[in-house]
Amino acid sequence: MGLYSSLLMQMAMPFVIGLVCVVCIMPFWIKYLKRHNANQHVSEYALQQFKDKAKTPTFGGFIFIIVTLAVTLIYCLVTMDMSEDLMILLVSLFGFGIIGFIDDYLIVLKDNNDGLSPRLKFMLQVLAGTLIVTATYLTRDTSLYFFNVSISLSWLYIPFMIFVYAGSSNAVNLTDGMDGLAAGCSLIVAFGFYLIGYSEGADASILFFIALLMGSLVGYLFFNVYPAKIFMGDTGSLALGGIFAALAMVLKCEIAYIVLGGVFVAETVIVMLQIFWVKVFHKRLFPYTPIHYTFTRKGWKETHVVALFWTVCVICMICGVFIAIHS
Repeated sequence: MGLYSSLLMQMAMPFVIGLVCVVCIMPFWIKYLKRHNANQHVSEYALQQFKDKAKTPTFGGFIFIIVTLAVTLIYCLVTMDMSEDLMILLVSLFGFGIIGFIDDYLIVLKDNNDGLSPRLKFMLQVLAGTLIVTATYLTRDTSLYFFNVSISLSWLYIPFMIFVYAGSSNAVNLTDGMDGLAAGCSLIVAFGFYLIGYSEGADASILFFIALLMGSLVGYLFFNVYPAKIFMGDTGSLALGGIFAALAMVLKCEIAYIVLGGVFVAETVIVMLQIFWVKVFHKRLFPYTPIHYTFTRKGWKETHVVALFWTVCVICMICGVFIAIHS
């Protein structure tokens, strides 16, 4: 019991701060967005039953990003603790959040779903990942760990982590298609990273950051679970994907992250398989992608699909944490 109580006590303060800040700010933010018609534009690939979400405000991710960044910076000023690892987390959250914000802003400005082109968005993700990884390469452990196996990548660690950054941010973005789906899965994955950091003796500032992010996500979920009052947009989904890649690098659990974020990985791989299958065989391999829409086409309620994915995400998180702490 001592271990668990210590873990909860260390997590409690930043968690509550993030939760309270987002819950207090979000209602005003939603009113502001509605007043300026900053509404979600549903993807042309979305099913007809999701088209009515077009009147729901987007940019919800802006609040949990700002809260996490601002409170962490205040924490650093108070404690005089700003490590390189924490700087990587802050820059990743901010950098990928900016890319998503630009995309969301263009969508609202044009009043259609044409934000950044997929190619330009991917190039910006690669650029952000490249700047972060190369700036810290000389001080990083460039080996990958999987149980008792250690693989030294040397300079190949740079392209590997750039791929992880770009893939992770796109993966969370693909998962963001139902009320509470991406945010709930992100909360579960963040908790997995917290357990890994705690078990590995990560710096207190890193644990503070993760717990703060978790609290902010719970606060956001109050307004995002079905029926959603706001969506995170690319602002939130790209930022979350970027921060998860950064946490995998900082906590040295890059391989474990593949399992830890198994739902995100599965969503992405299935979309890629679908595209490949259509181009090569001119027919669909799956009824619909992203795969969460397939369940609703089979008659499932949206809330039941989200509950299923959260459950699978918990299982993946437990397995990922087990791999990480034994590697």
